[in-house]
Amino acid sequence: MPRLAPIPLLALLVSVASAKQAQAAPIDAVTAREQLKQGYALKKEGRCADAVPHLVESERLDPQAKTLLNLAECEDSLGHLVDADAHLLEARDRARTEGHPELETIANQRLDIIDKRVPRLTVVLAPDASPATQVFRDTTLLRDVSLGVALPVDPGPHVVQATAAGIGNRRFEVTLKESESQTLTVSAVVGGAPAAAPASAPHGDAGSSVSHLPAIVAFGVGGVGAIVGTIFAVRAYSRWSDAKSECFSATTCGSGTLAASSTSNARTSATVSDVGFIAGGVGVAAGVVLLLLESRSSTSAASTSATGGRSLWFDPQVGTTGGSLSVGGRF
Repeated sequence: MPRLAPIPLLALLVSVASAKQAQAAPIDAVTAREQLKQGYALKKEGRCADAVPHLVESERLDPQAKTLLNLAECEDSLGHLVDADAHLLEARDRARTEGHPELETIANQRLDIIDKRVPRLTVVLAPDASPATQVFRDTTLLRDVSLGVALPVDPGPHVVQATAAGIGNRRFEVTLKESESQTLTVSAVVGGAPAAAPASAPHGDAGSSVSHLPAIVAFGVGGVGAIVGTIFAVRAYSRWSDAKSECFSATTCGSGTLAASSTSNARTSATVSDVGFIAGGVGVAAGVVLLLLESRSSTSAASTSATGGRSLWFDPQVGTTGGSLSVGGRF
Protein backbone atom coordinates (compact mmCIF):
# COMPACT_ATOMS: atom_id res chain seq x y z
CA MET A 1 0.00 0.00 0.00
CA PRO A 2 1.56 3.31 -1.00
CA ARG A 3 2.27 5.90 1.66
CA LEU A 4 0.78 9.41 1.45
CA ALA A 5 3.13 12.32 1.39
CA PRO A 6 2.47 14.17 4.66
CA ILE A 7 4.75 17.13 3.99
CA PRO A 8 2.31 19.55 2.27
CA LEU A 9 -0.36 19.02 4.93
CA LEU A 10 2.17 19.46 7.69
CA ALA A 11 3.48 22.63 6.14
CA LEU A 12 -0.07 24.05 5.95
CA LEU A 13 -0.75 23.29 9.60
CA VAL A 14 2.52 24.90 10.65
CA SER A 15 1.82 28.06 8.63
CA VAL A 16 -1.69 28.45 10.08
CA ALA A 17 -0.41 27.99 13.60
CA SER A 18 2.36 30.49 13.01
CA ALA A 19 -0.12 33.03 11.63
CA LYS A 20 -2.38 32.68 14.65
CA GLN A 21 0.57 33.01 16.97
CA ALA A 22 1.81 36.09 15.15
CA GLN A 23 -1.67 37.59 15.23
CA ALA A 24 -2.06 36.90 18.95
CA ALA A 25 1.36 38.14 19.91
CA PRO A 26 1.31 41.88 20.82
CA ILE A 27 3.91 44.19 19.39
CA ASP A 28 4.52 45.83 22.78
CA ALA A 29 1.96 44.92 25.39
CA VAL A 30 3.63 46.88 28.18
CA THR A 31 3.72 50.16 26.24
CA ALA A 32 0.21 49.56 24.93
CA ARG A 33 -1.09 49.10 28.50
CA GLU A 34 0.53 52.36 29.60
CA GLN A 35 -0.92 54.26 26.64
CA LEU A 36 -4.34 52.84 27.44
CA LYS A 37 -4.04 54.03 31.06
CA GLN A 38 -3.05 57.52 29.91
CA GLY A 39 -5.90 57.71 27.42
CA TYR A 40 -8.46 56.38 29.88
CA ALA A 41 -7.42 58.94 32.53
CA LEU A 42 -7.73 61.81 30.06
CA LYS A 43 -11.13 60.52 28.93
CA LYS A 44 -12.39 60.49 32.53
CA GLU A 45 -11.28 64.13 32.86
CA GLY A 46 -13.35 65.05 29.79
CA ARG A 47 -10.25 65.64 27.65
CA CYS A 48 -11.11 63.31 24.80
CA ALA A 49 -9.21 65.31 22.19
CA ASP A 50 -6.02 64.62 24.20
CA ALA A 51 -7.00 61.05 24.97
CA VAL A 52 -7.54 59.90 21.36
CA PRO A 53 -3.82 59.82 20.33
CA HIS A 54 -2.97 57.62 23.36
CA LEU A 55 -5.83 55.23 22.65
CA VAL A 56 -4.91 54.99 18.96
CA GLU A 57 -1.30 54.20 19.88
CA SER A 58 -2.40 51.56 22.39
CA GLU A 59 -4.60 49.94 19.74
CA ARG A 60 -1.68 49.88 17.32
CA LEU A 61 0.68 48.25 19.80
CA ASP A 62 -1.78 45.73 21.22
CA PRO A 63 -5.22 45.53 19.52
CA GLN A 64 -7.93 44.87 22.11
CA ALA A 65 -11.70 45.27 22.23
CA LYS A 66 -11.61 47.38 25.43
CA THR A 67 -9.24 49.85 23.78
CA LEU A 68 -11.58 50.23 20.81
CA LEU A 69 -14.57 50.78 23.12
CA ASN A 70 -12.78 53.63 24.90
CA LEU A 71 -11.66 55.09 21.59
CA ALA A 72 -15.20 54.99 20.17
CA GLU A 73 -16.57 56.67 23.29
CA CYS A 74 -14.14 59.59 22.89
CA GLU A 75 -14.86 59.91 19.18
CA ASP A 76 -18.58 60.00 19.94
CA SER A 77 -18.13 62.90 22.36
CA LEU A 78 -16.06 64.78 19.77
CA GLY A 79 -18.78 64.44 17.11
CA HIS A 80 -16.85 61.92 15.01
CA LEU A 81 -19.79 59.57 14.79
CA VAL A 82 -18.63 57.77 11.65
CA ASP A 83 -15.28 56.80 13.23
CA ALA A 84 -17.01 55.83 16.46
CA ASP A 85 -19.44 53.59 14.59
CA ALA A 86 -16.61 51.87 12.71
CA HIS A 87 -14.61 51.26 15.88
CA LEU A 88 -17.65 49.89 17.70
CA LEU A 89 -18.15 47.36 14.91
CA GLU A 90 -14.51 46.34 15.15
CA ALA A 91 -14.75 46.15 18.96
CA ARG A 92 -17.80 43.87 18.75
CA ASP A 93 -16.09 41.47 16.34
CA ARG A 94 -12.88 41.45 18.34
CA ALA A 95 -14.70 40.85 21.62
CA ARG A 96 -16.40 37.86 20.04
CA THR A 97 -13.04 36.53 18.83
CA GLU A 98 -11.35 37.17 22.17
CA GLY A 99 -14.15 35.46 24.06
CA HIS A 100 -15.41 38.52 25.96
CA PRO A 101 -19.23 38.35 25.67
CA GLU A 102 -19.72 41.24 28.12
CA LEU A 103 -17.68 43.56 25.85
CA GLU A 104 -19.57 42.29 22.81
CA THR A 105 -22.86 43.17 24.52
CA ILE A 106 -21.63 46.69 25.34
CA ALA A 107 -20.50 47.23 21.74
CA ASN A 108 -23.87 46.07 20.38
CA GLN A 109 -25.80 48.34 22.75
CA ARG A 110 -23.73 51.37 21.73
CA LEU A 111 -24.05 50.48 18.07
CA ASP A 112 -27.85 50.48 18.29
CA ILE A 113 -27.76 54.00 19.72
CA ILE A 114 -25.11 55.52 17.49
CA ASP A 115 -26.54 54.10 14.26
CA LYS A 116 -29.69 56.15 14.81
CA ARG A 117 -27.70 59.35 15.36
CA VAL A 118 -25.39 59.19 12.34
CA PRO A 119 -26.53 61.61 9.56
CA ARG A 120 -26.66 60.35 6.00
CA LEU A 121 -25.96 62.28 2.81
CA THR A 122 -27.01 61.07 -0.64
CA VAL A 123 -25.16 62.69 -3.54
CA VAL A 124 -26.83 62.41 -6.95
CA LEU A 125 -25.53 63.56 -10.34
CA ALA A 126 -27.84 65.93 -12.20
CA PRO A 127 -29.37 64.56 -15.45
CA ASP A 128 -27.41 67.06 -17.54
CA ALA A 129 -24.07 66.34 -15.84
CA SER A 130 -21.15 65.26 -18.00
CA PRO A 131 -20.28 61.53 -17.84
CA ALA A 132 -16.74 62.64 -16.98
CA THR A 133 -17.86 64.42 -13.82
CA GLN A 134 -15.97 63.54 -10.64
CA VAL A 135 -17.57 64.15 -7.26
CA PHE A 136 -15.66 64.78 -4.03
CA ARG A 137 -17.29 64.84 -0.61
CA ASP A 138 -14.86 66.84 1.49
CA THR A 139 -11.63 65.07 0.46
CA THR A 140 -13.17 61.72 -0.47
CA LEU A 141 -13.71 60.81 -4.12
CA LEU A 142 -17.18 59.32 -4.57
CA ARG A 143 -17.12 56.83 -7.41
CA ASP A 144 -20.19 55.84 -9.39
CA VAL A 145 -21.05 53.03 -6.99
CA SER A 146 -21.28 55.57 -4.11
CA LEU A 147 -23.50 58.04 -5.95
CA GLY A 148 -27.17 57.76 -5.12
CA VAL A 149 -26.41 55.91 -1.87
CA ALA A 150 -27.22 57.31 1.58
CA LEU A 151 -23.71 57.39 3.06
CA PRO A 152 -22.99 58.09 6.74
CA VAL A 153 -21.26 61.39 7.53
CA ASP A 154 -20.39 63.28 10.68
CA PRO A 155 -22.77 66.02 11.86
CA GLY A 156 -21.83 69.52 10.73
CA PRO A 157 -20.83 71.27 7.49
CA HIS A 158 -19.57 69.40 4.45
CA VAL A 159 -18.27 70.52 1.06
CA VAL A 160 -19.16 68.66 -2.12
CA GLN A 161 -17.37 69.47 -5.37
CA ALA A 162 -18.36 68.39 -8.86
CA THR A 163 -15.64 68.78 -11.47
CA ALA A 164 -15.25 67.84 -15.11
CA ALA A 165 -12.27 68.50 -17.36
CA GLY A 166 -12.99 71.15 -19.96
CA ILE A 167 -16.28 72.12 -18.33
CA GLY A 168 -15.43 73.50 -14.94
CA ASN A 169 -16.22 72.77 -11.33
CA ARG A 170 -18.88 73.69 -8.85
CA ARG A 171 -18.82 73.80 -5.06
CA PHE A 172 -21.77 72.86 -2.86
CA GLU A 173 -22.02 73.31 0.90
CA VAL A 174 -24.38 71.29 3.07
CA THR A 175 -24.84 71.04 6.83
CA LEU A 176 -26.40 68.03 8.54
CA LYS A 177 -27.60 67.51 12.07
CA GLU A 178 -27.65 64.25 13.99
CA SER A 179 -30.13 61.71 12.59
CA GLU A 180 -30.76 63.94 9.55
CA SER A 181 -30.81 62.67 5.95
CA GLN A 182 -30.34 64.90 2.91
CA THR A 183 -30.08 64.43 -0.84
CA LEU A 184 -27.83 66.75 -2.86
CA THR A 185 -28.01 66.94 -6.66
CA VAL A 186 -24.76 68.14 -8.20
CA SER A 187 -23.16 68.80 -11.57
CA ALA A 188 -20.15 70.66 -12.90
CA VAL A 189 -20.55 74.16 -14.29
CA VAL A 190 -22.42 73.87 -17.58
CA GLY A 191 -20.34 75.20 -20.50
CA GLY A 192 -21.68 77.51 -23.19
CA ALA A 193 -22.09 81.15 -23.99
CA PRO A 194 -21.51 83.56 -21.10
CA ALA A 195 -24.37 85.54 -19.68
CA ALA A 196 -25.42 88.50 -21.80
CA ALA A 197 -23.71 91.71 -20.80
CA PRO A 198 -25.67 94.95 -20.35
CA ALA A 199 -26.25 96.79 -23.61
CA SER A 200 -23.70 99.49 -24.33
CA ALA A 201 -22.95 101.93 -27.08
CA PRO A 202 -21.28 100.32 -30.12
CA HIS A 203 -17.60 100.83 -30.68
CA GLY A 204 -15.61 101.57 -33.76
CA ASP A 205 -16.89 102.99 -37.07
CA ALA A 206 -20.41 101.62 -36.66
CA GLY A 207 -21.05 103.78 -33.58
CA SER A 208 -19.03 106.89 -34.48
CA SER A 209 -21.89 108.60 -36.34
CA VAL A 210 -24.02 108.38 -33.22
CA SER A 211 -21.52 108.83 -30.44
CA HIS A 212 -19.86 111.91 -32.10
CA LEU A 213 -23.10 113.50 -33.33
CA PRO A 214 -23.17 116.31 -30.70
CA ALA A 215 -19.59 117.28 -31.56
CA ILE A 216 -20.36 117.21 -35.30
CA VAL A 217 -23.38 119.47 -34.73
CA ALA A 218 -21.28 121.86 -32.65
CA PHE A 219 -18.61 122.07 -35.36
CA GLY A 220 -21.38 122.61 -37.92
CA VAL A 221 -22.79 125.51 -35.92
CA GLY A 222 -19.29 126.93 -35.64
CA GLY A 223 -18.80 126.71 -39.41
CA VAL A 224 -22.19 128.34 -40.13
CA GLY A 225 -21.35 131.12 -37.66
CA ALA A 226 -18.03 131.77 -39.38
CA ILE A 227 -19.71 131.88 -42.82
CA VAL A 228 -22.45 134.23 -41.59
CA GLY A 229 -19.86 136.45 -39.92
CA THR A 230 -17.81 136.64 -43.11
CA ILE A 231 -20.82 137.45 -45.31
CA PHE A 232 -22.08 140.22 -43.04
CA ALA A 233 -18.55 141.57 -42.58
CA VAL A 234 -18.28 141.98 -46.37
CA ARG A 235 -21.77 143.54 -46.43
CA ALA A 236 -20.87 145.98 -43.63
CA TYR A 237 -17.73 147.00 -45.48
CA SER A 238 -19.79 147.57 -48.63
CA ARG A 239 -22.36 149.73 -46.77
CA TRP A 240 -19.64 151.82 -45.21
CA SER A 241 -18.14 152.38 -48.61
CA ASP A 242 -21.54 153.53 -49.94
CA ALA A 243 -21.97 155.91 -47.02
CA LYS A 244 -18.52 157.43 -47.51
CA SER A 245 -19.15 157.99 -51.19
CA GLU A 246 -22.27 160.07 -50.38
CA CYS A 247 -20.76 162.24 -47.65
CA PHE A 248 -17.41 162.96 -46.11
CA SER A 249 -18.44 161.84 -42.58
CA ALA A 250 -21.44 160.05 -41.21
CA THR A 251 -21.88 162.85 -38.68
CA THR A 252 -22.34 165.45 -41.39
CA CYS A 253 -24.99 163.46 -43.24
CA GLY A 254 -28.49 164.42 -42.28
CA SER A 255 -30.98 161.91 -41.06
CA GLY A 256 -33.22 160.46 -43.66
CA THR A 257 -30.63 160.72 -46.36
CA LEU A 258 -29.35 157.77 -48.38
CA ALA A 259 -25.97 158.07 -46.67
CA ALA A 260 -27.55 157.78 -43.21
CA SER A 261 -29.46 154.65 -44.28
CA SER A 262 -26.25 153.09 -45.63
CA THR A 263 -24.51 153.89 -42.36
CA SER A 264 -27.28 152.21 -40.33
CA ASN A 265 -27.23 149.12 -42.54
CA ALA A 266 -23.45 148.95 -42.20
CA ARG A 267 -23.69 149.00 -38.40
CA THR A 268 -26.35 146.26 -38.39
CA SER A 269 -24.29 144.10 -40.74
CA ALA A 270 -21.23 144.64 -38.58
CA THR A 271 -23.18 143.56 -35.47
CA VAL A 272 -24.49 140.43 -37.20
CA SER A 273 -20.95 139.68 -38.40
CA ASP A 274 -19.66 139.96 -34.84
CA VAL A 275 -22.40 137.62 -33.55
CA GLY A 276 -21.64 135.16 -36.36
CA PHE A 277 -17.96 135.05 -35.57
CA ILE A 278 -18.70 134.67 -31.86
CA ALA A 279 -21.13 131.83 -32.58
CA GLY A 280 -18.54 130.21 -34.82
CA GLY A 281 -15.89 130.38 -32.13
CA VAL A 282 -18.24 129.02 -29.46
CA GLY A 283 -19.36 126.22 -31.78
CA VAL A 284 -15.81 125.13 -32.48
CA ALA A 285 -14.94 125.26 -28.77
CA ALA A 286 -18.03 123.24 -27.89
CA GLY A 287 -17.12 120.66 -30.53
CA VAL A 288 -13.67 120.23 -28.99
CA VAL A 289 -15.18 119.85 -25.51
CA LEU A 290 -17.65 117.23 -26.74
CA LEU A 291 -14.89 115.25 -28.43
CA LEU A 292 -12.98 115.19 -25.15
CA LEU A 293 -16.10 114.04 -23.32
CA GLU A 294 -16.54 111.21 -25.84
CA SER A 295 -13.17 109.80 -24.80
CA ARG A 296 -14.32 109.26 -21.22
CA SER A 297 -15.01 105.75 -19.91
CA SER A 298 -18.16 103.85 -20.81
CA THR A 299 -19.35 104.14 -17.22
CA SER A 300 -19.31 107.91 -17.39
CA ALA A 301 -20.98 107.78 -20.77
CA ALA A 302 -23.71 105.52 -19.44
CA SER A 303 -24.26 107.84 -16.49
CA THR A 304 -24.55 110.80 -18.81
CA SER A 305 -26.99 108.95 -21.00
CA ALA A 306 -29.14 108.08 -18.00
CA THR A 307 -29.48 111.79 -17.17
CA GLY A 308 -30.71 112.74 -20.61
CA GLY A 309 -27.69 112.76 -22.90
CA ARG A 310 -25.71 115.75 -24.22
CA SER A 311 -27.25 118.70 -25.97
CA LEU A 312 -26.14 122.15 -27.09
CA TRP A 313 -28.11 125.19 -28.19
CA PHE A 314 -27.43 128.78 -29.40
CA ASP A 315 -29.73 131.77 -29.12
CA PRO A 316 -28.41 134.68 -31.18
CA GLN A 317 -30.26 137.98 -30.90
CA VAL A 318 -29.63 140.86 -33.25
CA GLY A 319 -30.93 144.39 -32.99
CA THR A 320 -30.35 147.64 -34.80
CA THR A 321 -28.05 148.88 -32.05
CA GLY A 322 -26.23 145.69 -31.16
CA GLY A 323 -26.43 141.92 -30.79
CA SER A 324 -25.97 139.08 -28.31
CA LEU A 325 -25.46 135.33 -28.32
CA SER A 326 -26.78 133.00 -25.61
CA VAL A 327 -25.19 129.56 -25.45
CA GLY A 328 -26.50 126.65 -23.35
CA GLY A 329 -26.03 122.95 -23.12
CA ARG A 330 -26.17 119.76 -21.04
CA PHE A 331 -23.12 117.47 -20.94
